[in-house]
Amino acid sequence: MIFVAVCCLPDIVWAQETEEPERPLRFLQETPWTVSTPGALYSSMPVLAWWDFEAGRYYLDIADFFDRLGFNVSARDSVIEARDAGRIFTVDFATGRVLQDTSEPVELAPEDFFASEGRYYLALEGVQAMFTPASMQFDTSTLHIRLSTAMAPLASAFTARPAASGNHAHGPLLYGRSRQFLGNTHINYRLTRSDRQAGSPSYNGGFQVHSNALGGRLAAEGALSMVEGQTTTRFRSLNYLLDFPDSPLLKRAEIGRMSMYEWPVRTTYDGFRLSNMPLSTRYVQREAVVRGIAEPDAIIAASVGGVLADRVRADAQGRYTLRIPAYYGSSQALLEIAPPGGGPPTTITRHLFIGEDLLPPGAFWYDIRAGVDDFKNLRTGLDDFNDIQIGRDGFGDTFFGFGQARYGINRSLSAKATFIGVDSLMASTVGLTQNLWGFLTAGAELALPINEGGSAARVSMRMSFNRLRVQTEAEFSEESRLSFYKRRLQTQLSFGVRRMSLFLNAAQARTFSGGDNMSVSGSTTLTLPRRTSALVTVGLNRSQSALSSESVRMHWKATLTRAASFKGLRGRFGLQADGGVQEQADFAGATFYAYYKKVSLGLRAGYDLAYDNMQASVTLRLDAPWVSVNNHSSIESGNPYHRQSFYGSMELGRPMRFSRQAHMRSSALLQAYYDVDRDGRRDPEESLVEGLDIKVVKARVQRVDASVVRADFLAPSTAYQVVIDPASVPDPALQLPTGTTFSFMSDPGSTKRVNIPVHRNTIVQGVIEDLPLSSPTQASVIFFQGNEEVLSSEVSQEGAFSVLLPPGVYRLELRDVLGQEDLRAFARDIEVQEEAVQDILVRPF
Repeated sequence: MIFVAVCCLPDIVWAQETEEPERPLRFLQETPWTVSTPGALYSSMPVLAWWDFEAGRYYLDIADFFDRLGFNVSARDSVIEARDAGRIFTVDFATGRVLQDTSEPVELAPEDFFASEGRYYLALEGVQAMFTPASMQFDTSTLHIRLSTAMAPLASAFTARPAASGNHAHGPLLYGRSRQFLGNTHINYRLTRSDRQAGSPSYNGGFQVHSNALGGRLAAEGALSMVEGQTTTRFRSLNYLLDFPDSPLLKRAEIGRMSMYEWPVRTTYDGFRLSNMPLSTRYVQREAVVRGIAEPDAIIAASVGGVLADRVRADAQGRYTLRIPAYYGSSQALLEIAPPGGGPPTTITRHLFIGEDLLPPGAFWYDIRAGVDDFKNLRTGLDDFNDIQIGRDGFGDTFFGFGQARYGINRSLSAKATFIGVDSLMASTVGLTQNLWGFLTAGAELALPINEGGSAARVSMRMSFNRLRVQTEAEFSEESRLSFYKRRLQTQLSFGVRRMSLFLNAAQARTFSGGDNMSVSGSTTLTLPRRTSALVTVGLNRSQSALSSESVRMHWKATLTRAASFKGLRGRFGLQADGGVQEQADFAGATFYAYYKKVSLGLRAGYDLAYDNMQASVTLRLDAPWVSVNNHSSIESGNPYHRQSFYGSMELGRPMRFSRQAHMRSSALLQAYYDVDRDGRRDPEESLVEGLDIKVVKARVQRVDASVVRADFLAPSTAYQVVIDPASVPDPALQLPTGTTFSFMSDPGSTKRVNIPVHRNTIVQGVIEDLPLSSPTQASVIFFQGNEEVLSSEVSQEGAFSVLLPPGVYRLELRDVLGQEDLRAFARDIEVQEEAVQDILVRPF
C-alpha cells in the first residue's frame, strides 16, 4: 500500500491555494486502475492512478498516462506536451488550460489539476474534459478506463502487451530451429593447469559441442585430462536429436549416448529416446490459482512483475478466484483489492511456487527410453602425437528400459506412472504432485518390484513464502539397483529480513556399501552500516564407512568486509578466519579484492596456524571479449602451487564468433510475417513484414535483412524480452496480436526461429446521416461480435467515424452519450472485407 504526500510547487500560483490556503498538503494513495484501447483482445494495462482521501477523487499522472498510450511526451516549464503522428495535446498546469491542435482551449476546473515534485496530476474528470465523453469513459466501480479509437496513437494500431503473454499454444513462442545439413556449430571449453612443487603439472578440462546437423541437433559433451604425459578423453554424451515441434504425438527422437536422472534411476546409457515432452519442461507455462475472500463486489487485480495478469470481481459472498500465468520456480503476485464503493485499495503479496512435475491441466506426456548401460567410457588414448588409438576398454551387457506417462489432472494436481527395467530387475513407480495455496508443492513417489527385488519410496516438499524458502526430501530404498542410498534425508531452509539472511542445511545418508554420513551447517549474513557486511558459517560433519571408523569434524568460517569504490575502480577489503580442516583454527588474515572494467585482482594473506607459518595467495583474472583467463598462485607452508585456467565459447560460421562465457550460448532469428489465416503459425505462402524495428533486451542484435533480426550469445533456456518500435510499422492497418512487447525462451546451443504474427486489419470509414441529435459528437458507435463489445468510436462534427477492424461480421449500434435519444433504428449487421479501406453509409431503417 503506497501513500504519497504532495505539496504545490512554489513557482506556480494555484487556484485551490487561494481558496483553501489551509490545505498545503494532499495525501494520495496509489490505486489499481487499468486502461484499455480498442481493436484487439487482451488490451488492458495498468496505469498510475491516485486516490485523494479528502477530495474523494481519482487523479492520473498525466505524463505516464500518455506515455503508456504510446505518445511521445515532454515536460517543460509546467507544460506537458504529448504528440503522435498527427496530433498534439498540450496541458498547461500554470493556467489550467488544454490545447489540442487547432481546437478551442479547454478550461480545467481548479480542483481537477495540480503538480508536485515533478509529477503532474489530472483528475479523471479533467482528462475526460480534454476529449469527449464518447472517446473516454471511466468506471469507478471497476477502476477501469475505456478509450475509443481516437485515443490510440496514429503511428501504430498495436495494442498493449497481453495480460498473460507467455508460452501459449499459438503465437511467436513456438519452438523452431533452422533445418540444416550442418551449421550453427557452438563449442564451449574450459581448461585448467595445476602445478605443485612436489609433482609434475596436470591438465583437466571439459567441452561441449552443439550443431544443427542432418535437420536436427548433434550434441557431444566430454572431459579431457592429462596426468604425467597420459591424455584421456571421456565422452559423457554423444547423441543426435530430431525434433517435431508441431506434432502432438512425437516431439523428439534421440539416439546415441545420453544421461538421465528420473527417480529412482540415475544412469548413462547408449540407446534411443522417443517422447512428446517439450524440449524444456521448466519453461512451459502453467497457471497458478489464487483464491481468497474480500468484500462483496470488490475489484481484485493481480500483477506479476508489473504486468497485469488477471482482474476479477468478488461475488456476493466476497469470494474470488484469480488465474495467474506462472513458470517453474518461485514468483510473487501483487494483489490490489479495491472496495466496491471506491476509495483506497488493500495491497496483498501472494507467493507462488510451481514445480517442474506439475503439468498444465489436460496435458499428457510420455517418455520412452531403451538401450544398454554400464558401458565403459569411450576413451581416446594419446600416448604421443604420432600414436592415436581409439577404442573401448570393455563392453557391458546390462539392458536398460524406461517408460513414463504424465498427466495434468487439474491446475494443481499431476500424476505419473513409470516402468523401469535394469538387467533382470523390473519395477514400476507411481507418483502424485500437488500444489497447495500457490506457494507449496509436495510430491510422493513409490517404486514397487514386478518380478524381484525390494521397493523404494520418496517424498519431497518445496515452499516459497515471503522471505522463507524451505526444501526437504526423503528417500528410502530396499534395492541397490534402484538407488545408491538405503536412506537419504535432506532439508534446506533460508530466511531473510531487512539486514540479515539465514541459511540452514541438514543431510543424512546411508548407502548400500556401508557408508553413513551426516552433516549440519548454517550460515548468516549481516548487512552493517557504512557498506560493511559480516558472514559467519558453522558446520558439523560425521562420516563412517565399511573401511574406516567414525570421524566427527566441526568447521567454521568468519569474514568481515567493507565495500569501497573510487571512480571506475571498485572492490572490497576485510578480515577472514577459518578452522576445522586440520586444526580448530587454521587461518587468520586479511583479504582484498578489486576490479576495473574487465580486470580483477584478489589478495589473501595471513597466518597459517596448522603449519605455524605465513600463507598468501594472489588471483588475477582477465575477461577479454573472446576468452576469460584466471591465474591463481598460493604460497602454502611446504607445498606452494599455481593454477591457471581459461574458458570461453565460439560459434563456427561466417564470420566466427567468440565469447568469454563458459557455457553454451545460443542465437535467435526474429521475423514478422503476415498471418493471413490468423492461426499463429507461419505457412509457406505467408510473406514476411519488412522494416520493423525489433530489439531484444540484454542481447546483441544485428539485422540480417529487411525482414529478419538476429540476436546472438543468448543464455540457454532463458527468457528474453522483445520490444518493437510502434513508429516502425509500415502501415497503420497492421496489428500485432501479441502487442509491442513479448518474451521468448532461448534454446540451448542452437538457433531458434521466432515467427511474430502480424494481422492486417481493415480501415472502416463510415458516415452517419439523419442523426436526431443537436450535434453528431453526442453519438458513439459501438461494434459487437456476438454479445461481446469489440470497440467503440466517437463521431465527428461532420457525422463521420473511422475504426480499425479485422475481417468478420459485426453488429453496429449507435448510442446517445447523454441518454436522451433512442438510436436503435441505426443498428445493422456489417461484414468487414479483407481490403485496405471499406466505406459504409449508416442510415436509420
